[in-house]
Amino acid sequence: AVHSDIKTAKFFLLEKNMSESVWKSIADQAVTELSWPIFVKPSNAGSSVGIHKAKDFDSLYAGILNAMTYDDEVLLEECITGREIEVAVLEDYKNATVKASIPGEIKVKHRDGFYSYAAKYLESDCSEYLIPAPLSAETTEKIQQAAIKIFKRLKCRGMARVDFFFDEQNQNIYFNEVNTIPGFTSISFYPLLWAKSGLDMKNLLDCLIETAMLQHQFRKNLITDFCVK
Repeated sequence: AVHSDIKTAKFFLLEKNMSESVWKSIADQAVTELSWPIFVKPSNAGSSVGIHKAKDFDSLYAGILNAMTYDDEVLLEECITGREIEVAVLEDYKNATVKASIPGEIKVKHRDGFYSYAAKYLESDCSEYLIPAPLSAETTEKIQQAAIKIFKRLKCRGMARVDFFFDEQNQNIYFNEVNTIPGFTSISFYPLLWAKSGLDMKNLLDCLIETAMLQHQFRKNLITDFCVK
């Protein structure tokens, strides 16, 4: 994202194989540079599992230890104050194109203070979902193009949901994360965003299946073994 001129939250990376003294030193540096609250996230996880909003050292250290049970890498991120915007991205492999849905917005009113696992699945009535997100045409276009650029830059395939924060006061768009296997539940944003964009579930699945089959055929034609004579 940084190399694509897209803003991201400042962060520090911890690795599970670090000694406790090393990761605590990095955590202390994060507190100095980022200020409270600090988000603790497993680097590779989904559904907000293992994410903590730390407000002091005790909750920060406890959050790190918990996040390390879900992944070998843990991110310590600054808290971005802004609107949560999500975009569904779909690859059309046959026509070599990538397209983005209309953006949607999640307004979180949960006591956790962010879109946590509980807010998503256990108490979803504490969140409000807006599709399309009430954004200007210019901001909508910028977010869609940023989502496509990130999808291509990360060499994603088939589908992905790209999440952003929009700082309305400064008109800044921050890339939050990409989900390469987005949910397909009745409340999942990925199919809902496409439905509101004019692509129903049947046609969405047809496109995904066709793309997967074409990609598989392409991979089959590659030479994957060789004999040295």
